[in-house]
Amino acid sequence: TPAVCGLPKAEAYRFIHEHEMLDRRYYAGFVGWTDPEGDTQLYVNLRCMEQQGRQAVLYAGGGILASSDVASEWEETLHKLETIQRILR
Repeated sequence: TPAVCGLPKAEAYRFIHEHEMLDRRYYAGFVGWTDPEGDTQLYVNLRCMEQQGRQAVLYAGGGILASSDVASEWEETLHKLETIQRILR
């Protein structure tokens, strides 16, 4: 989705691949209900955690648009991580 890679997709993917030094294996995922009857509802999750022994590595994403205020988006991303940190404590 645009929330994970950005738009236009090919340009955003290329930029991320060239400039980002993070392995995105836990950057995003999906969560939801899978129904054999066909009523499946999946949502993109931009808050993930990787447990490494007694430590946790937290991942959170932000959807940056042309109209976004970058400072505001950064603050929102920090708040997402703080929510996970509170739960872990």
